[in-house]
Amino acid sequence: MENNKNDNNIKFEKLTLHYKYLVVIVSILLSGMIILTTYGQSAFVAQVSFASTITSIILSVVAIWMSISGERTTNDIKSKISDSAERLSLTTKEIEILNNNHKKTMDTQLSELKNVQEQLTQITQSINNVEKQVSYMYDNNTASINSLDNKMDTAQRVTLFQNIFLWATSNDYNKECVFCKMTEIIINKHKNHIPFYFDEITNLLTHNININNWWNSINTYWGIINALLAASVFDDVDALNAILELINKKLYSNSDNNQQTI
Repeated sequence: MENNKNDNNIKFEKLTLHYKYLVVIVSILLSGMIILTTYGQSAFVAQVSFASTITSIILSVVAIWMSISGERTTNDIKSKISDSAERLSLTTKEIEILNNNHKKTMDTQLSELKNVQEQLTQITQSINNVEKQVSYMYDNNTASINSLDNKMDTAQRVTLFQNIFLWATSNDYNKECVFCKMTEIIINKHKNHIPFYFDEITNLLTHNININNWWNSINTYWGIINALLAASVFDDVDALNAILELINKKLYSNSDNNQQTI
């Protein structure tokens, strides 16, 4: 079957080729006959020449128009490519600027994080120093504290607190508020025999006090109040009540000021 198909295809191709040859030969013969019969007729020759000239002109005009149209298209393509290249260039520059800004921002943030880390380290060291000082006072001065406790009466305890209070606050209203608030919190926990810690006290202070503005003072007052505790100033009930009365007068003498965060 396949061989028959191939043979048929070959025959068809041969016939097609022969037909082409015949068409070419017939065309040549017809052209020759027309030329032989009309070469002596000047009018026909002139008409053919004129027709050829007109055809050439028309084809030339068409060629020129196509050339101009193609050139316009080429110019449009060049213009679009040029615009695209400029846009790409601008986009590249913008990306570089964004990358530089991002890098600067990251560097700034890293620098700020390092500063925060250093500040936290300093704060931690400060807290550790205060804790060491308090521990040292507890460990090394127990005997002298006990003897002092036996010698001081209620009035002396209150006077000692007042003197330390005046020395620590220097008659500054905001400092007095911070010191009194810390003392009030610690005394209430001490009265109820509830353990208290520095972090817990600072968390309670955040309701009325901006911790960041008063951090150094809070560290100092923490050490002072613990020293008063170690000296048994708050162990006398009458002295404790007198101290609380003094604190309440300072804290609540002006209720409007007490509501503000300092």
